[in-house]
Amino acid sequence: MDLEEALAFAAGHRRAVVSTFRADGRPQMSPMTAVVDPGNPAGVMFTTRAPSMKVKNLTRDPRVSVLFLRDEFVGEWAIVEGSARITTLPDCMDDLHTIFSGNGPIADLDGWRAKMIADQRVVVHVDIDRVGPNRRG
Repeated sequence: MDLEEALAFAAGHRRAVVSTFRADGRPQMSPMTAVVDPGNPAGVMFTTRAPSMKVKNLTRDPRVSVLFLRDEFVGEWAIVEGSARITTLPDCMDDLHTIFSGNGPIADLDGWRAKMIADQRVVVHVDIDRVGPNRRG
């Protein structure tokens, strides 16, 4: 799988597992919704809350892996690995809208914006440097 194939798969499959590194080196994994980053031709992005362990881990060590899965779980999958950049509010509001609007239109935009602020939302941008799988079986 090359970058173009991985991004094409990610574009059609928003379910993901994000993996960061704890201080002791063990993985910290979370199920997430992730999307192709429209501002980065070699990137994906996801949202989390500023006080989350993911943010703490990525601030200390920006290495991140994102595994994209089919809704049915079995079958094809794609993994992207790279370095994380974290953007905060108000700078990430447009990216938050991109991520959340994939679930359908946001009816109460003002209420939604207030919730993003109250939740301390951030966007994690992944600059991809490796993709897979590169072999099967």
